[in-house]
Amino acid sequence: MAHARSTNPFFTVGGTLPLDAAYVVRLTDEQLLHATLSGEYCNVLTPRQTGKSSLMVRTADLLRREGTRTAVIDLTDIGTELDAEAWYLGLVTRLKSQLGLAVDERAWWEAHAQQGVVQRFSDFLRDVLLEEIAGPVVVFVDEIDSTLGLSFTDDFFAAIRAAYNARASDPAYNRLTFVLLGVVRPADLIKNRSRTPYNIGLSVNLKDFSLEEARALLPGLEAISAEQAEAILKRVLHWTGGHPYLTQKVCAEIVATSDGGWTDERIDQLVKRLFLADEARKESNLQYVRDRIHESRDREKILRLYRRVLAGKSVPDEERDPLKSLLKLIGLLDVTPGGTLAVRNRIYETVFDAHWVQETMPKVTPTRIAIVATAVAVVALVLVGWLLYSGQNRDEVRAQTYTEQFLGAQSAAVRVNNLAGLFRLGDEFATRGRDLFFGLDADGQLAMFADLNSPDQMGNDLQTVIRGLYTHLEDNDHHSTLLAAMATDLEQIEDAFPDSRILCGEIKAWLRGRTHFQSGDYGDAIDAYDQAINYNAQNSATHLDCALAHARLDQPDEALADLSRVIELDPGRQAQVANVIESAPVLRDYLVNHRTDFPALAAFVE
Repeated sequence: MAHARSTNPFFTVGGTLPLDAAYVVRLTDEQLLHATLSGEYCNVLTPRQTGKSSLMVRTADLLRREGTRTAVIDLTDIGTELDAEAWYLGLVTRLKSQLGLAVDERAWWEAHAQQGVVQRFSDFLRDVLLEEIAGPVVVFVDEIDSTLGLSFTDDFFAAIRAAYNARASDPAYNRLTFVLLGVVRPADLIKNRSRTPYNIGLSVNLKDFSLEEARALLPGLEAISAEQAEAILKRVLHWTGGHPYLTQKVCAEIVATSDGGWTDERIDQLVKRLFLADEARKESNLQYVRDRIHESRDREKILRLYRRVLAGKSVPDEERDPLKSLLKLIGLLDVTPGGTLAVRNRIYETVFDAHWVQETMPKVTPTRIAIVATAVAVVALVLVGWLLYSGQNRDEVRAQTYTEQFLGAQSAAVRVNNLAGLFRLGDEFATRGRDLFFGLDADGQLAMFADLNSPDQMGNDLQTVIRGLYTHLEDNDHHSTLLAAMATDLEQIEDAFPDSRILCGEIKAWLRGRTHFQSGDYGDAIDAYDQAINYNAQNSATHLDCALAHARLDQPDEALADLSRVIELDPGRQAQVANVIESAPVLRDYLVNHRTDFPALAAFVE
């Protein structure tokens, strides 16, 4: 993306391109322009330095030429050291200025001071913006990730969603469209999990340049060698994979240092100097990736996941997996056409290699591990001897041994083996096994499945553990990540253990249902849950999730049928069922009037 027509160089490294610069047009450009002209809300939530701000500026210009009024608001210009009153007034001031509104926005704001700031912002959109402007309006809101540290911006995104929902009752809102841009997941925009998530808008995914698209950069390379330009570009893309910033940087350096022929070997040496040499460690794009991973509280889990992708293991993409989403937002991973994750380009693959993963992994003192492991082994031996001496039954002796070995293990395989032993001893010991597993921290739980080196060598134990745990995993990000890791392991043992295919199919369908539910696609969620139930009708948790989806669609008869099945399968879920009924007034009222149809639930409304 690059070349100014005046005195600017052809290639521009970093920053938003001016409108008179040469521009690499991608499929995304047409998609975003068509969507906004159609009045569709859009979310351009992608890694930094991939061209989203340049895309925004160009799309806004094209919309203006089509007669659409536009405003481009960079939230970093408003700042974060403000209270809610000043922040929202900053938004209104920028809307007034960029859209050329006649209103004295400060006087209007003060005249409505009896209302809360969110209500004033919403009223400004309806009573001022849409009243003064008769045609379509598109508002671009850039750098939305800058709001994540603010305590009051849940209401801002909720207000945008409310403007979208108002289209159903007020046609004027069809003329107002918002486009959000930033380095963040939609699920993070509204942080309070008790509120409806931000689940509207078309997701516009910025892909790296293809060779055909990148040919827009050839004029800049032809300036130094018309004969070699195509070959130079292909070798640059060999390293950058079409990443906009990396491509621009390498091409700019080639033009700046050109003094003759550019062979593949010479380009390789240039790339090594720019990104791989010791003096390149502080290169801004690479340092950003390092900083984001170092600053994360989940650094170990992130690195373990990345290491699996780097090693070439098949790791499916999961939109609701926070670790996978973070690695995609950082820009380190991308999604292949087959739906699996891959390292984004050869530069990243070389810089962030297995050695870097090992060096970056949080350190654990080997001496301490050895001391703890030895102590646990001694205690286990003493305990087994005492239990045998005191006449404890054999199952209890085995259970105690499994428990102590589980607690003392650092290896995922050892933990799976001992947990499987507990599950095989029966219900009482299975409960103990689940308590042990859920007593681990989140990293330890995930490591049991994500860090198995050879799942196919412990297929029986693995299936036993997964069957003992998976129905107890709730609908939250961490538990869904666990389910995805379990499904990945099951896929690797399908050939040797055909029964695992059914379990894997159930878990994958269940996860699809949760993904659709989170996105507000409740009908699709029900279809996916039904597929999971077809695999296994005895999983009470799937029926519970399905009931929630039916409740969101105001289908009380179907929801209550599922809840009845939950109670039948697992009476221990009564509190969860009661909570679902109490939180859905339509459901409760229906049950009051049809309690004889659902005798298992009648007690919840008596």
